[in-house]
Amino acid sequence: MTEESKYQPLQKYLEKSNTTEITLTFTEIEEIMGDTFPDFAHSKRQWWGNRNKLGTKSKTPSVRRGSY
Repeated sequence: MTEESKYQPLQKYLEKSNTTEITLTFTEIEEIMGDTFPDFAHSKRQWWGNRNKLGTKSKTPSVRRGSY
């Protein structure tokens, strides 16, 4: 599974949401994705940025494409 496809279910979930704001737990997001976040996503805030210090691309594009 590619990183992009891993987060696609979350993007689709957000696109279908009829709210301007949504709150989900890590567990809820992982259930939507059908996969888990890497361990450092729970403890490293940088992982959630556009570009992080861990040297990987952010997963936020899927969230942004979902209009969040």
